[in-house]
Amino acid sequence: MSTYQKKGNIVKPRDDPFVNFIHERVNLAVAKFCNASPRAPSWSVGKLEFYCDRNSYYNMIYDFDPNRPYYIRSNKKGYGRIFTGMALHDVIEILPYQEVHMEFEEIGGHFDDLSACGRWLIDKKTLEEVENWTNNYLPRENHQRQITFYRVLAHFGTLREDIVDRDGSIAEYDGRKMVAGEKPRFNIKKAHIVYMPMNAVNDVRVAEPERKWMDIPIQAAAQMLLGKKDRVEACMLAGTPPDRAVSYECDICQWYDMCWNSGDYDKELPEYLDAKMQTLPTIGGGGE
Repeated sequence: MSTYQKKGNIVKPRDDPFVNFIHERVNLAVAKFCNASPRAPSWSVGKLEFYCDRNSYYNMIYDFDPNRPYYIRSNKKGYGRIFTGMALHDVIEILPYQEVHMEFEEIGGHFDDLSACGRWLIDKKTLEEVENWTNNYLPRENHQRQITFYRVLAHFGTLREDIVDRDGSIAEYDGRKMVAGEKPRFNIKKAHIVYMPMNAVNDVRVAEPERKWMDIPIQAAAQMLLGKKDRVEACMLAGTPPDRAVSYECDICQWYDMCWNSGDYDKELPEYLDAKMQTLPTIGGGGE
């Protein structure tokens, strides 16, 4: 016979104003943390990492949501994932420099971890769950493509913020101070993608990009990145989504439902497109 005795019960917020207050405060705190470091609408490597240009198109179109000019919009579940991901990124420091912000031809990117020699890059990813079978599907191709694009920013890009050593002093690279506006021409030769499961953070999976991604000549990688930006920008200006490029990446695309049931969302697009057309000229055109 079980000795377990029921000690109490969960009170739903709709049944008790005090419990409702607690729920509201928790959700407000999570959302506030997620929105503490806003990023204005812009081109970024993260929005261009998928093989399909339509994914990037939706990333950019909805980045110009008039109700989301400077902050994250999400539902409760989305905020929970963002909260955990931000916390893990902030707490886990692997290499000397974190959140190195660079920009190339109006395309921005934040390197999670960068070595002092500028040759080793680490990108951290959070997954809801990681099991042994997950190893067969890591690293994801879109994440490897992102590493290639990061190599371009590292080599050709401009620092948007100072790189600071742990003692608070400005870091140096190749005899130069790493201040905003500097073009350090980092040469990424080694990269790792660290997958951190939310339910067991210590049970990380560390993957290396396939050599085919690291062996792409840097000039060719730059053309890949700029060509993708130009194609997506042309579709944005025309107000027409790019052709759908079907691949396994569709299974992990946040725009899957919208892409395959676009008729259900047509009523939303004019508002977004209007905001986009007003804002697009302020963020620069494609690269030459």
